Amino acid sequence: MKILRNLQELSRTTYLNSFCKILNENDVKAYISAKYSLENLRAELEDKTTRFLFLTFDNKKIGYMKYNHDSYKLNNSLDIDRIYLSDAYKGRGFGTKLLQKAESIAKNNNKSYLTLGVLMLNKPAVSFYEKNNFSVFGEENIIIGSNSYVLLHMMKNI
Repeated sequence: MKILRNLQELSRTTYLNSFCKILNENDVKAYISAKYSLENLRAELEDKTTRFLFLTFDNKKIGYMKYNHDSYKLNNSLDIDRIYLSDAYKGRGFGTKLLQKAESIAKNNNKSYLTLGVLMLNKPAVSFYEKNNFSVFGEENIIIGSNSYVLLHMMKNI
């Protein structure tokens, strides 16, 4: 139960800090309430098709990556569903370490690509992924709360 509570706290805090500045506040709150409920997170943890990798620094969970060994976006890829970091640890190389770990996992599983989705409005994240050799291969409109936003599909050859 402790891991579930840690996951919920980390998910809600990092999402709120990252998106409250760029999305409608009510949309962010609605998303957090639904996506990061204990029930939904428990189901994600129990899902055999997904994996979570927590990042710890000074005995504190500072972020995590959620990934899937199969992607609906691109065949033979490992899909990064989330990379979330606490604000105090952004810009210190931790996100890059998570990406490197994802690439290592993908290579060990004979995948050809890494894929992920990122909101177009999240300029710091888009820039981070581009610096790490990801490129856009598609986009779609998604609903968060009551508004539509553009989600970029990005990939990296490995």
